[in-house]
Amino acid sequence: EYTIQFATLRLKKDFGTIKICFDVTLVCVALLCSWSLSGRIEGVREGTIIAALITGPFVRLIMPRLAFIRQWLSSETTHEVPSANGTEHFPWVITISREYGSGGHQAGEQLARQLGIAFYDKELITLAAQESHFSEEFISQNEQKLPSSLLYQMILQDYEAPLDKSLSYDDALFVTQSRIIRRIASEKPCVIVGRCANYILKNRPNTISIFLYADMPHKISRAVAEYGIPAAKAPDIIASTDKSRSDHYFHYTGLQWGDSRNYHITFDTGIIPIAQVTEIIRNLLQKEINESNQS
Repeated sequence: EYTIQFATLRLKKDFGTIKICFDVTLVCVALLCSWSLSGRIEGVREGTIIAALITGPFVRLIMPRLAFIRQWLSSETTHEVPSANGTEHFPWVITISREYGSGGHQAGEQLARQLGIAFYDKELITLAAQESHFSEEFISQNEQKLPSSLLYQMILQDYEAPLDKSLSYDDALFVTQSRIIRRIASEKPCVIVGRCANYILKNRPNTISIFLYADMPHKISRAVAEYGIPAAKAPDIIASTDKSRSDHYFHYTGLQWGDSRNYHITFDTGIIPIAQVTEIIRNLLQKEINESNQS
């Protein structure tokens, strides 16, 4: 299994695919050896071939859906740690998760500008590329992941701590981005869009997590008007992107993406305009700041 893991890292392919190729190669070698040494096939039957073919797909399809079992089996409890400077001060951070076409980037950018604080969306990809030496184009998903609890431990480690060499490229990228999110959240007030930021900063004081969604017609309209996507292709692109985000979120958190229980507040931007969304969030933030100052 370590040989397969090594090949996965070197070739930048998913574990399931490498597993299938490796097992099929071993079966072929066994068949060749058996035939050349005894003149007939011995020790390799239908079951061996079937097992070689189905193990990889099983790993690829089933493992991402077992995150909740790994969390349940884990006896470790994660705790939020103080900011990097060791003080009790936590700058205010707003995280925005969003469906594709619901206006998450626009809302985050407007909110950050109105509040006069930093804004991070795709900028996090650039920062991760600079710190991990991954290319910014590296977005492929590797199905062989470490348990989410272990990944979370790595995220909580010192920002300069080296990553475990057994991590897949996707896991290493996730940990790198997560450490960056925790670092910038400890340094200054900011708005962060996507990247599982609400989960990465869970239980952190002075954090407000938002989720934006909308019905399909409104998402199509925004995707066509703002992203230049052809109207005929928009529904498929929106559905595919949202499914990818949902799968990614569930894989790394074991939680359902878009479940209101994972956020402080959710907005239907098909009904509530972005301008009103940002106003509500600003008022909520001011209320939290006032209550914090009074206490």
